[in-house]
Amino acid sequence: MSFFRCFFISNTWTFAKRNYRTMKIDPLLLPPANVRGMQVLNREAFSKKILVPYVQLPVGEDMNRAIKALKGYILKLPRLEPVFNTESNKKGVFLNPSKFSDFSSLIEEDRKILEHSCITEDNFGVKELYIGYEHFKLDDILNVILGGDEGCKSYTRVGHIIHLNLKDHLLEYRNLIGQVILDKIKGIRCVVNKINTIDNTYRNFQMEIIAGENDMVTTVSENKCCFTFDFSKVYWNSRLSTEHERLVQKFEPKSVIYDVCAGVGPFSIPAAKLKNCEVIANDLNPESVKWLSENVVKNKVSQKIKINNLDGSVFLRTVFKEEFLKKSETVSFKSHIVMNLPAMAVEFLPTFQGIFAGATIKDDIEMPIVHVYTFVKGDSDYLCQAVKLVEAKLGTTLDGNLLESFSVRNVAPNKEMIRVSFRLPRSIIYDYESSVEPSEKKIKV
Repeated sequence: MSFFRCFFISNTWTFAKRNYRTMKIDPLLLPPANVRGMQVLNREAFSKKILVPYVQLPVGEDMNRAIKALKGYILKLPRLEPVFNTESNKKGVFLNPSKFSDFSSLIEEDRKILEHSCITEDNFGVKELYIGYEHFKLDDILNVILGGDEGCKSYTRVGHIIHLNLKDHLLEYRNLIGQVILDKIKGIRCVVNKINTIDNTYRNFQMEIIAGENDMVTTVSENKCCFTFDFSKVYWNSRLSTEHERLVQKFEPKSVIYDVCAGVGPFSIPAAKLKNCEVIANDLNPESVKWLSENVVKNKVSQKIKINNLDGSVFLRTVFKEEFLKKSETVSFKSHIVMNLPAMAVEFLPTFQGIFAGATIKDDIEMPIVHVYTFVKGDSDYLCQAVKLVEAKLGTTLDGNLLESFSVRNVAPNKEMIRVSFRLPRSIIYDYESSVEPSEKKIKV
């Protein structure tokens, strides 16, 4: 029977498989079997009486020395104080039955330390201990109730909100799952479950509150910046925090950033704040623009960021074109275009065909580096597939302009999120008529 252990990674919690044969988890320390299949949380049903080993220690210097030797054997449960008073005016210490069975189970080095402190086998015994709901970890509770079901194996923390994506067969347990999470994770006030795929114009998803307060306005710290937003009305994914930081590190100080799908600012604000970049940000969702504007003020980068509320293609044809041409007339500069909308960002790429038709850009002006995100399905060659997709949408091969094809994260079985970074080819920016349509272009791999 498999169990899960929680790890915290960049604001995202995931469950890793745990087997109590290899981890030596004593069934005594797990919730009682009678809670299996519970759908309405009954905390009293978790109470149980167990026998656990303990050791009596003399108070004083010898006790401190003994506790150091026993450190790896002490029983550690949430909200349980393992040290207690005994009738003989000594201190008792509960030991973990998974790690300690008798005096001989101690390693030789630890036994010698204890014997030096006059602690022998006679100091050890067993004692009744009452434990309950408050003493069990989140993963142990859910795994016993759900029978080790892997359908509840991950969730994401967004400020004071926990976001779940439960499988259909677990929906009847959703309120219980939400309440247990609310009880067991400090600082959480709201638990939500996603109830459909991201399929609307603004790329946010519908959700239901399954436990806690109806408070969807939350604040997240990421990449030395602070972001506040209404999680129910904008897109935010804490799993992308590492990629946000990774890409910002690629920006040269004082470069110009054109953020086509800026959201609430995970690229724009760190670029301005940490790299002193000039940022021209855009998003189609008015709610994203609203919170981006507030976050710009909150992070004190108002002088470095301009905000637009346009469709991505319109932004490129108008704002980007105008700003790039104006700046290129006077000075040489580094620039990046970020297209962080993996479900459809590649559809904006044909906009670059003939985008500067009729204009003249000096040869010493560097073309912007484009960072476009996309999803790729299949069982192999994700990076190659992503590059071919980008080339097809651009209507040209990247050849020497390709800088990087990088796998950001696995989204689902046989589905990867990929970032393709390339320098915008000069061959397509002037003459739209000479750019072959993607459907007619034969791609060279």
